[in-house]
Amino acid sequence: MTLLKWPAKNPAADPSASQLTQLLNSLSDVVVMLDEQHQIKMINQCWQDITGISIEQTQGRTFTDFLHPEDIASWTQLMQNIRPDSKEVIWFRLISASGELRWCEMRLQSIEKNKLYPLSATLCDITPQVRNEQVRHASYRSLQSLVDRLPAMLYRARNNISWSMEYVSDGCELITGYSAENMLNQPQVSLGAMIHAEDAGYVWEQVQIALENRTTFSIEYRLTQADGKEIVVQDKGRGLYSESGMVLGVEGIIFQTTIKKKRHFFRFINHLPFLGYPLKRIFHHCSAGYFDADSCHKRSIKLINNIDGVKTYVNSSSGTWSRTQWPCTT
Repeated sequence: MTLLKWPAKNPAADPSASQLTQLLNSLSDVVVMLDEQHQIKMINQCWQDITGISIEQTQGRTFTDFLHPEDIASWTQLMQNIRPDSKEVIWFRLISASGELRWCEMRLQSIEKNKLYPLSATLCDITPQVRNEQVRHASYRSLQSLVDRLPAMLYRARNNISWSMEYVSDGCELITGYSAENMLNQPQVSLGAMIHAEDAGYVWEQVQIALENRTTFSIEYRLTQADGKEIVVQDKGRGLYSESGMVLGVEGIIFQTTIKKKRHFFRFINHLPFLGYPLKRIFHHCSAGYFDADSCHKRSIKLINNIDGVKTYVNSSSGTWSRTQWPCTT
């Protein structure tokens, strides 16, 4: 009868201590063992690569000796709350040999199942990611500061009759008299309610045309501020669309304009059929920004003075106008 035997264990197949050390030192993360006093009992070569502090200078020292002072309280609280069956994650800053701060993420757990100490931990250097995040936050703060200092109102609104705000810059208080918080959190305070009743329909129509054609819009209209004062503003913006082409909203910038004569001028020339075309050409160039309202006024006066047959008084359906009663001068 042949007896079956378990294969004999080959001691040579077990990794040696030097092989285990070599394995640990090949890792790109720090591996550390802490005792009950939170002293470092074992640590691999990656620690020296990250901190510049040798293993010999590290072993036997308390882990908090290497932490940034502001992070010691978080570490102490973690050590007070840790349990044998828990796995903890903590971020902190290490102070390297050169004094440079290294951001690290540590994953910490007990080595033995039902015994808290010793603890094993892996420590990953996340300094590059944190620095990139800090740069992004700094850039965002800088951009936000720039936006909020502008004497204008940057906005993102829903495409409804109230133009409900989803975002608005701090400049809205200068334009509307309301703070950004009020514009965002109080439904009764809406841009739509501030637009002059005579201009609201025109504004809605022009924006919808731009949204349909996927073009930008530039609209001038009257706005009633929180204190009841009426101002003229310029609103320039465009639509926001989903991948399927659905209109998600409108974003743009609103600023107060000093050109307060164009609307009256436009209404006036509509009553002058024999001067309408040349004057409207002048008005169009003014609207397009080729010259300002004062230049528009001067060119219009020159046009009238140079047209034969124009009398001192021009009769229109809205009344009688004289050159001394030119509406653009008020």
